[in-house]
Amino acid sequence: MKAHLPKLACLAVVCASFATWAADTNDQHVSIERLVRCQASMQEVARFNELVDRQALDFSTAEKFAPWGGTAWTIEPSISMEGLHSDVVLMIDRASFYLRSVSNNPKADIRQVAQRLQLSKALDEAGGLDYVKKDGDKTVHAMSSEDSDAYLLGCSYDMAAVQRARKAMANETPERIERKARIQKALSD
Repeated sequence: MKAHLPKLACLAVVCASFATWAADTNDQHVSIERLVRCQASMQEVARFNELVDRQALDFSTAEKFAPWGGTAWTIEPSISMEGLHSDVVLMIDRASFYLRSVSNNPKADIRQVAQRLQLSKALDEAGGLDYVKKDGDKTVHAMSSEDSDAYLLGCSYDMAAVQRARKAMANETPERIERKARIQKALSD
């Protein structure tokens, strides 16, 4: 029995590591789903940004769909939102997360989604559409994509609110910054 204890301990460590990885992967999927659906808090957006910065996400990169200045991932299982199912999520900037939906007629599909969600027209030009519904620091969008055979549905979060949450995560609240400045001044005197 003693001979098997190291093997059992090793097996327990491997199982625990796998369980932690599986939980982290599930948490990441839940997070990105909440981000796309406009259900995330500013702190959740900030935490997700930290994962992006550390390259700690377990999603496969979908480079061919990545917007200029942003990134895209393939998500398994796919995410559903208002009848749209997609396994591609775009992060256009630090505060904007969208499902990418392939469509034979993106403009008609955008208008249908906009009507179903009671979104208001923000842009309707030859080059594209954008319908929105603002709710505090969050805005739902149904809009044209860079590709003529797809459209985007998702959420943008107020960038200033996201930046405040990121600073708070880094413990850079105005009070903390002021206290730090006072301590530094006292030390230099």
